[in-house]
Order: sequence, then C-alpha cells, then structure tokens
Amino acid sequence: MRSIAAVNPKPSTYLLAVLPFVVLVLIAPQAWSQGSVPPGNRFVQFDAPGAGTIPYAGTEAVSINNRGAITGYVVDGGYGSHGFLRKADGTFAVFDAPGADPVVGGTYPQAINENGVIAGVSIDTHAVIHGFLRDPNGSFTLFDAPGVSPGVGNYLGTQPLGLNARGEIAGVYEGGDLVGHGFLRAPDGTITVFDDPAEGVGANQGTWAYGINDRGEISGAVTDPAGGSHGFLRSPKGAFTNFDFPGETSTAFNSALINNQGFIAGYYATSTGFVAGYERNLDGKLTSFVPPVAAGPTAVWTFGLGSDGSALGRVNDKNSLGHAFIRSPNGKTTVFDVPNQILVGNPNSWGSELWGKNEEGVIIGEFIDSNIVVHSFLLIPEE
Repeated sequence: MRSIAAVNPKPSTYLLAVLPFVVLVLIAPQAWSQGSVPPGNRFVQFDAPGAGTIPYAGTEAVSINNRGAITGYVVDGGYGSHGFLRKADGTFAVFDAPGADPVVGGTYPQAINENGVIAGVSIDTHAVIHGFLRDPNGSFTLFDAPGVSPGVGNYLGTQPLGLNARGEIAGVYEGGDLVGHGFLRAPDGTITVFDDPAEGVGANQGTWAYGINDRGEISGAVTDPAGGSHGFLRSPKGAFTNFDFPGETSTAFNSALINNQGFIAGYYATSTGFVAGYERNLDGKLTSFVPPVAAGPTAVWTFGLGSDGSALGRVNDKNSLGHAFIRSPNGKTTVFDVPNQILVGNPNSWGSELWGKNEEGVIIGEFIDSNIVVHSFLLIPEE
C-alpha cells in the first residue's frame, strides 16, 4: 500500500546469481482463516486523527517498538501525507517534517526505536527526498547524505530505511546519476556513504541498504555491472558478505530486513518474474517461501521481521486479493483476513498485510475496506 518511491527505492529490476544452502518451500504445515485473526490474538483497529475517508486515503502503520509505540503516516482527504506517532496508551501525535510538502511529497516515517526516536523521509515541494530524525520531545533534524550529486525532483535523495536502538540509521542515497549508494548515519550526525564492492555504477544500479540491527549489521541488495543482483550483509566494520539463490538467472532482491540476532528476511523476484518471500538464517542458509492461499498465490511481500525470526507480510491470490501472513521460524505459516477488510480483489486493492512485531508479540498491520480506505490494526496476544 506504500505510495512513494522512498519506501522501496528499486522495484523488481535486480538479477541474482548463485550461492549454496537454499531450500524452496512452497507448501509446509499451514493454517488458513478468512475473516478472522489467528487464535489467541485480539484485533484492535485504529485510525490516526485527520485520516481521509476517500479511496486510498487513511492510516498506514509501518513500525512498532518494544514499548508499544507505533509510527507511520496518515493520508488526509486531500491526499496529503503526514507522519504520526501512536503511543502505547493509544494517544496520537500527527506531525509534518520540516520542509515537507504534504501534497507533492509529504512526511513518511520509516522506523521507531526503543527510545521513541523516529527516522523517516521528508519530500519537499520540488520532489526532493530528505532524511529526518524526530526526537521524543518532537524536535526534528533534517539531513542529506554527502558526496553524491543530488537529483532535482524525480523523488531522488536521502532515504532512511532502518534505525537501531543506538540511533544509527541505514538507508539509500540516490542522486541525479540514478546510482544507489548505501549510507550509515551515526548518532552524532556523521554520515558514511558506502558501496558494496560488487556494485555497478550505471543507472538503476548500486547499493541499497534496507535494515540495521543493534549490533550495527546492515542488510540490503546490490546490482553488479552485468545487471546481476545479490543480497548483502555488511558487518559493523564495513566488510560485505553477498548471497544469492542458486539456479536463478533473472531475479531481484527488493527487501532485506535484519533483526538483532542476525536473521534476514525480505522478498525477491524469481527468474520467472514471480515474487516470493525469503529468509536467511545465521548459518547463511536461504529459504524461499510462498504461503498458500485458496485461489492460488501470485506474489509474496515480506514487510516485517520479528525478534523471534518470524516473517510477516502479504500474499496476493489470483483474484488480486491480499491476505496477511505470519511465518514462524520453524516454517509454520498462518494466512488470514482481518475483520472489515475488502473481500473482493481488484488490480487496485490489496486486502490486508502485516508490517511489524515487537518482543511482546504485538503485531501491526493495515487493511483496505470495501470503500478502498486504509486502516491500521494491532494483533495483541491474549493472556
């Protein structure tokens, strides 16, 4: 349901090569539930103040911390985009980052850490993307990665995508040459731009950092000079480890989340163009997975990774309806629809999806209702 390039800088244009330890899992022990949530969970729908009630407006939660604070963005009745913070007590603060033009661009939080610091994207009236930090007291810091010629408009610039407990930020910088570069912003504001040694420097090539954990490990994807795509893990000292799916000749890593244990999860496009989910364990073993749905799957997006290694996201069926899924570390997958979501798919609607899970087991997600309005929700484990 994301509406800006900043959320996923590069769509399915990457190619993959080869590495050992891959398991393809299309059918494993599964559960299916339509119109309800997994047993033992309480469903709580919420909408941020000012959320529009027209098609594709509404509330989109993207990140939850272990204290139960949630951030995301709210689209109003004029399609203006604003950031929000939902505190654990259910109260809201809606905000605009400095310089953000709510209509041309807007404010798009991407992550919240344990201290309540929020990192995200501010898009100005010229469609240039800037990074921002919002402190718990509500003050903002805008920043741009150095050393790369900026693009004017075209939704190029500095895109924070990952934030850890120390306040370190990982993300992507894309300038006018359309080459992607990873960056790491330290808590003191120092920014280090980095490139995977395997990267190419042509348009739509480069290094794309998506996640960072509390140890300072960064996950992402790189495109090489031949157009091949590889996942990567960058150590705190700057060393790169690349990984690929063997046997694939035309694939694309589009997401690479990492948790504090070092598990990586995301989604990728196979050589046939099918989008599947994947996980990489601590031994480097890659597992591709496709949660089954009644009408047959057409695409899988992994948007969240729990501290326990569980993957979360959305699987679309052949009727263009999206269903939320949770995949546990042992491979058991639950696919379900939440209350109030649209139950008739079309090319412009998604159904439901999950975006995060904290250490308390609380899950955040969002869904589209029958009026094509977006709402967010919590799944809270019942005691």
